[in-house]
Amino acid sequence: DRAEERVDDLEAERDHAEARADDLRRQLREANARNDDVEELVTYVEEERSLQERREAARGAPVWRRAKWWFLGRPTETDEE
Repeated sequence: DRAEERVDDLEAERDHAEARADDLRRQLREANARNDDVEELVTYVEEERSLQERREAARGAPVWRRAKWWFLGRPTETDEE
């Protein structure tokens, strides 16, 4: 009968919509995981770049300043400001 066919059609449509929603959730999780990986990589690169800049600055520093850094420790960027 028509009512049963309509119910079957609506159930099939619901099942399809649920499957699509599950697929979209999976895609979102994957995209978020990739984004997290990219953010982690960016942080690593920024830290390495900062370290390299500090090393280059230290190479150009006078001997007395390098001795001071060796003895007292090197100031951080916030200390230098």
